[in-house]
Amino acid sequence: MCHDPPLFQITHGYSKDKRPDLKQLVLAMLCGDANVPILGKLEDGNASDKAINHRLLSNVPGEGEDHYSAEQILRTYKEQNGIEKNFGFLEDDQIVNALFLKRPERIEALGLILLASLLIWRLIELVMRTQLHARQATVPGWDNKPTARPSA
Repeated sequence: MCHDPPLFQITHGYSKDKRPDLKQLVLAMLCGDANVPILGKLEDGNASDKAINHRLLSNVPGEGEDHYSAEQILRTYKEQNGIEKNFGFLEDDQIVNALFLKRPERIEALGLILLASLLIWRLIELVMRTQLHARQATVPGWDNKPTARPSA
């Protein structure tokens, strides 16, 4: 029976929350227009942002139907901070402590589910905003204030 090496290592790494006692992994993703994910993968918990970014950006199609120009890649990369806010709930101790996955296959499956969830979320948001723009309409947002750019 042949066992392939894991695609990523759950290991100690730099903790932005000052929790060096916890092991971690990185869900890396690159989003295109309207923050819709175009690439995503799980990375080692101690992988550097620079290395992760290089790997993600190296996999962006440069030609063909789904290609991105250098200008589009740079603009897309600079707009990534909004995506990190969407997954902020995963840094909540109550959420993380409730996740008990040890096997890399299950963790990878969870990463894929999270990526697919964000894709669906962003597509719903894009359709809502496009329709509101086309109709020059608004919907009630936070505190019942009208908005033409609702969040899904």
